[in-house]
Amino acid sequence: MTKMLVAGNTVAVIGYSYVRGGTELGLFNIDEAGQLSYRATYHLRSSDYYSLRNYASRLIGSQLILYAPFAVNLWHIDLAARLPAMRCWHPAAKPADFKRIADATRIYRTDQALNPQEGITLHSIVRCDFAQPELDCRSSAVLGPAGRFMSPAGRCMGG
Repeated sequence: MTKMLVAGNTVAVIGYSYVRGGTELGLFNIDEAGQLSYRATYHLRSSDYYSLRNYASRLIGSQLILYAPFAVNLWHIDLAARLPAMRCWHPAAKPADFKRIADATRIYRTDQALNPQEGITLHSIVRCDFAQPELDCRSSAVLGPAGRFMSPAGRCMGG
């Protein structure tokens, strides 16, 4: 599943890379004659495939808003490597090129008890500003059950 969004003279093509394992944002400039020129490709960490059910992307003015879930394994040795991050992609890109986009003060936890056997997910909302020459993205996230919908009482249910 690939999505294309246009903001001003920026065209963004959003999809999931199975090769690199994350969401990709391909950015292009579009001129008044409709000619496209490549600007850059950015790679956002995400742990699920890009589909209508698992991802949402919206454009509000020049702001791209993305939902990106991260499956959390509490026994994973390097949890920091599973937090929301972004890098400019190029053929020589390395995992060390990722820069965190979610400060610790922007990661929250549901008050519901979490059960690792049922799955724990970091539900991340990423906001990217297309108005900047370099793509600037920030993220907020909620640590909670793997489900993506709420019961009438406000408790998360399985999804």
